[in-house]
Amino acid sequence: MVAAVVTLFVAATACFL
Repeated sequence: MVAAVVTLFVAATACFL
């Protein structure tokens, strides 16, 4: 599902920042 991918991407970005 697209929403799941977006959520994972946002979480990864938050961890990266």
